[in-house]
Amino acid sequence: MTTPTPSTNGKPTVPPWRATLRPRMPKVMENREKKTLTGFCYWGGERKVNANGTFVYNSGTCVVVLLEEVSKVNELREKVCGALNINLEGKLYFYNTKRDKTKYVTLNDDNGVAMLFPLNEDDVDLFVEDRGQNNANIPTFYNSTMESMVHDNSISPGGTVAVPSPSQVTNRCSQEMGLVSYLPENANEILIGKGQLFDSPDLFKQSVLLFVASNKFSFNYLDNSRAYYRLVCKVAGCPWKLTAKCEGSTDLVRVIMFRNEHVHSAEDASNYKDFEHAFQCRLNYSQGWRAKEKAKEAITGPPSMTFHLVPWMCRRLVEAIPNTRAIWTSTNEGKFKQLFVSYGCSIAAFKKCYLRPVLKLDACFLTGYYRGQILSASEHDADDGLYPLAYAIVSSGNDKDWLWFLSNLKEVLGGRQVVLVTDRNISLLNGIIKVFGRDCNAWCLRHLKENFSKFASSNGLKAERRKTALKVVNDIAYARTEDSFK
Repeated sequence: MTTPTPSTNGKPTVPPWRATLRPRMPKVMENREKKTLTGFCYWGGERKVNANGTFVYNSGTCVVVLLEEVSKVNELREKVCGALNINLEGKLYFYNTKRDKTKYVTLNDDNGVAMLFPLNEDDVDLFVEDRGQNNANIPTFYNSTMESMVHDNSISPGGTVAVPSPSQVTNRCSQEMGLVSYLPENANEILIGKGQLFDSPDLFKQSVLLFVASNKFSFNYLDNSRAYYRLVCKVAGCPWKLTAKCEGSTDLVRVIMFRNEHVHSAEDASNYKDFEHAFQCRLNYSQGWRAKEKAKEAITGPPSMTFHLVPWMCRRLVEAIPNTRAIWTSTNEGKFKQLFVSYGCSIAAFKKCYLRPVLKLDACFLTGYYRGQILSASEHDADDGLYPLAYAIVSSGNDKDWLWFLSNLKEVLGGRQVVLVTDRNISLLNGIIKVFGRDCNAWCLRHLKENFSKFASSNGLKAERRKTALKVVNDIAYARTEDSFK
């Protein structure tokens, strides 16, 4: 199956035939006329914002260039630096917008270029500075926070880049937007309650988004005008609610009602539609599953690495829970072979006769990458709840695996006589005879009836007669006296 291949800017390229087969997806307008801006390019001076909100550029050089809408940041940088007759290396690039000439957006990547043209109409101011230049009083918004935080002094002597932690990125973004950080320790301080004031509607909405992100839930707007806002939790029946309005004709937003209460927990949400919209392609189930597995592998490591933790886990279980039995075996090549675990608390409850001496033995196939089987010995407690006593992870559930499991199980039982209920698996029966003898085996009625029904069907027994025969088997199994059994 053909899959989108990455282009030079890191985004997948969509084959033409895929667009025709996906009519619901937005189409790129190839024939749209490209936008042109007059660019005023500044270099060598200093940007400053006056007390009245206007900005000035002291000294330096200014040239005018004609900017055509492009998709690559390097093309734009080369054109600007060529007009200013300066070197490309070691420079920072900023531009302002028609909305607010006193705030600047960094031109770090292709996304910054994509936003430059929609945010301006006829002209734009472009500023080029050395990385070490300080313009501390200029409000700046970053398109690529990670890139802007890695400066020349972030590189260690060995040449590795000191990548900031997620908490550092969070703090940086919040400070640049004039908001408090939404780290767990102060997340609830973003929205305090009734009477809280915000300087503008934009600041109010940004605060709501940060609060929602930190508390891991989604919301809907019931009212979203410039003068009145009413928000509710997206989960039906949840009482969380926020109402705010502007103070008269000003931009001040006051919270008039805030009920910070939820009756649900955070849940995973699918965002595949955002991916489809952003990259103009659709993934089938297997492609999405493989991508998820690669992401999990990048976070937790490959599945094979988990087997290296088995000795450590067994040792920690024995140390943490007294009387726990946790043992493992490996092949001559050092590969994982078998694992047996029985927790000390389960063993203690069984030995003190809190549980009936009737164990159910069964096996179940594992569906992970390395397959195998899990063997289990469980029983029912006084409330008829399932009570696990021991389990094992083995390769195939053959005679050797069952014999090894039953041998360890017998040591756990400590000499107490038990009845072993099985599904009549041949390997299991052979192991029981060798370890426990012939007298303690019982058959699972459910498996027995299923096997009997299959046998009757394969031998041509009609449905009505098969139903009658199953009733007789059921009566025999539940007979309480010798007479009723006969």
